[in-house]
Amino acid sequence: MCSTAAGPVFEGGGISCGMGGVNGAIAHVRIGDACSIDVIGDGAPLGLCGTGVLETVSELRKTGILDETGLMKEPYFKLGFSLVRAEDSGTDSRIAFTQDDVRAVQMAKAAIRAGIETLLTSAAMKPEEIDAVYVAGGYGQHMDFQAIRALQMIPDALIDKCVAAGNTSLQGCIHLLHALSLSEKETPDALFKTMAALDALTQDAIEVVLAQQEGFEALYYASMGL
Repeated sequence: MCSTAAGPVFEGGGISCGMGGVNGAIAHVRIGDACSIDVIGDGAPLGLCGTGVLETVSELRKTGILDETGLMKEPYFKLGFSLVRAEDSGTDSRIAFTQDDVRAVQMAKAAIRAGIETLLTSAAMKPEEIDAVYVAGGYGQHMDFQAIRALQMIPDALIDKCVAAGNTSLQGCIHLLHALSLSEKETPDALFKTMAALDALTQDAIEVVLAQQEGFEALYYASMGL
C-alpha cells in the first residue's frame, strides 16, 4: 500500500467550481456540439464533483481544446470552458473549468499513475496479473472508467478491471458492528472471525513510501501529460 500526494482534487477540492459528490454536483460530462451534463439528484447544477472534474478534462482533450501538455486553446485559456450558463446554474453564476483547474488535475492524476506503477514494480507484478482494482469513496461511486480512459491515470491494462466500491470505510464499520451484534446474540464466534480476518490483512500489508522509491519522481513527471 502507499499514499500519493493527490490532494483533494478528486473530491472537487482545489477546483474553481468544485464540490463533493452530493446533490447538485455534476458527475458526468460530455462535450460535442453542445455540453451535456448529468447532475446528482437531477436538480440545478451547483458545481463539479471528482468524476465530473476528470470527465471534463478527458472530454476537453478528446475535442482538442486541451493539447497533450494540458494547455487550453484560446479563448478558453483566459476565460475557461463554460459548462453551465449562469442562468442555468443553481449558483447564479456560470460553472466553468479553468486552466488552473487543468493543472491541478494533471498533478493529481500524475501522482496516482506514478503510485500505481511504483506499487506494481515493488510487488514485481504486471497489470495483467491483477484481478480487480477497487475504487473506493464517494468519488468512485459515480466513476465511469471508460470515460476517463484517455487520461491514462489508470494503466490501460487495468481500466477494464476497475470496480466502483463505494464508501468502503463505512461498509467496513457496518460489517464490524454487525459481527459484534451477532456475537452478542446468536453467533459468538462472528466477531472473532471478523477480527482475525482484519488482523491477517494488516499483517500482510506492506507500506511503500513513494518518496523513498528510486524512479518515482521521474514517473511522476512522465505521467503529467495528457
